[in-house]
Amino acid sequence: NTHVVELHLEGNHIGFPGAEAIAEVLKKNVGLTRLYLRGTGIGSSGAKAIAKALEENTVLTHLDLSDNRIGSSGAEALAKALRVNTGLKFLELRRTCIGSSGAEAIAKALNLHTGLKHLGLSENDIGSWAAEAIARAVREITGLTQLDLSGNDIGPTGAAFIAFALTTNTNVTKL
Repeated sequence: NTHVVELHLEGNHIGFPGAEAIAEVLKKNVGLTRLYLRGTGIGSSGAKAIAKALEENTVLTHLDLSDNRIGSSGAEALAKALRVNTGLKFLELRRTCIGSSGAEAIAKALNLHTGLKHLGLSENDIGSWAAEAIARAVREITGLTQLDLSGNDIGPTGAAFIAFALTTNTNVTKL
């Protein structure tokens, strides 16, 4: 169906089987541009299925996987997809348990992804060393206008990295 452009399944417990079905649709669908799977219980396996589909799908611009325990392995799969798929403009990963290693993997992948406008990584137990990787990405993603790192543990060192990145990228308007 090429007429469906947004799919909202927030709060429905679709789990891995649902994520796997949606991933299959993503591989073929050329109309769906926005996918909202907040709080759907997809876990790391579901995130990996969605990520694999993103390697083939070039039309999805918005992806929200918030409130799913995708962990660092789910984040690493998404990072791999982001190296290939540069169409995403909005990526929300709030409360996904990705930690510093997952955040660093996402940040490193985004160095090649200059079209991203919104990156939400709040409440993921991200530390200062991951904040340094995120800061490097912020310097490269000149189109980025929104970055959410609230509720993490980046500390003064991480804050300094982010502040320095903002001297280079002056397009960020919401932090």
